[in-house]
Amino acid sequence: MPVGWGDLLAPYFDTNKINVVNRALGGTSSRTFYRDQWSRVLARLKPADFVVMQFGHNDGGRSMTRIARAAQLRAWATQRRKLTI
Repeated sequence: MPVGWGDLLAPYFDTNKINVVNRALGGTSSRTFYRDQWSRVLARLKPADFVVMQFGHNDGGRSMTRIARAAQLRAWATQRRKLTI
């Protein structure tokens, strides 16, 4: 079951005009989200779609350096931008 603030965000939009899809998964870090979930999200995106992400306490470990995390975020942005070309 999805968790996080994504479910709380949907009521602020006109659901006749916009579809909010919450892909949050409890206990997921940015690294494991990218490894396990991002391809599913990317496959469903259309050119005009927005992607909003937030990661928090699960990213506090030492498994990724600050530089590696920044590179990962840039990779997500690059992959998302390719949909608009």
